[in-house]
Amino acid sequence: MKRVLTVLAVAAVMCLFVVQTGGAADYKWRLGTIMPQSSLIGEGLQKFAKSVEEKTGGRMTIQVGYSSAYGNYSDYLKAVSMGSLEMMIEDIGSWEQLNKNLKICRFLYVFSGWDHYNKWIASPLFAKEKETLAEKNHVVLIPNEKAVWKRGPYRVILSKKPVFTPQDLEGLKLRLYESETAKRIWTFMGTKPVVIAWGEAYLALKQGMVEAITTPMSQTFDMKFHEVAPYITQLNQFLQNNTVTVNKQKWASLPTDIQEAIVEALNETAMWSNSELDGRVEGDIQQMLSDGAAFIRVSTDPFQEKIRPLALEFEEEGVWEKGLFEKIQELK
Repeated sequence: MKRVLTVLAVAAVMCLFVVQTGGAADYKWRLGTIMPQSSLIGEGLQKFAKSVEEKTGGRMTIQVGYSSAYGNYSDYLKAVSMGSLEMMIEDIGSWEQLNKNLKICRFLYVFSGWDHYNKWIASPLFAKEKETLAEKNHVVLIPNEKAVWKRGPYRVILSKKPVFTPQDLEGLKLRLYESETAKRIWTFMGTKPVVIAWGEAYLALKQGMVEAITTPMSQTFDMKFHEVAPYITQLNQFLQNNTVTVNKQKWASLPTDIQEAIVEALNETAMWSNSELDGRVEGDIQQMLSDGAAFIRVSTDPFQEKIRPLALEFEEEGVWEKGLFEKIQELK
């Protein structure tokens, strides 16, 4: 009998040990991104994952799939909705596939600057867009009122020939992402859009399948686009932030303290990245200039004047909610 009791006691201790230590493996999530690990976004995601593990005492780990390891961003949108992927990060305009109002984020010259953009993020207008995404099982963690994770910090167009005016866009074969809105915008601007995956864009430029690409400035040097499209024009077409969403059900299943740790880690990562961004971009510009590229700054007024009539067309067609453009302008 004593021997049996001893065995039972040992078994009970072993079960207690498993329960106590098993929590470290309870929350193993994956986060998908199309960006390479070597990029500023990639560095930020490394910091984020490490911070979450530290803040949760090892109870949660996040594995980042860089460079489209889990698919492209359209795949990520579907996977997060279904719960087969816990988290994703992309520019907020990518969620236009789930919320038509977010198409306005990639329309040219909607926001006058980051102050204007931040007012939108803190407004009831954006709260409504988040509710729509939540209905599709996407919970927006960042941007929020405390932090916006800037990308760019501005956009440029790289081309095999210089772009100074809207007329220089006429007939230009432009690489684009998959977006009907973007294709209409750039067709209206005079280009000939060609949809090509981000990871294949360099080769497409090199082989002449396309002649130009539009991109955040901060990703230009990382992708070496200047080697095959050496004329870089700062157009400031639209502002972007690195948006992170999680599957609604998976998020609800987390303890409150872990939820708070994730949001806190994201906010800290965003602030770190923002502080690094301008310096990194200036260093990239100098490096690309030394490689033989040309950096062009122009007045964007003619580009704004050309695109404005299309905003009215989009409003009338219901591309986004009627009156949304003016409501955002009133936030300035």
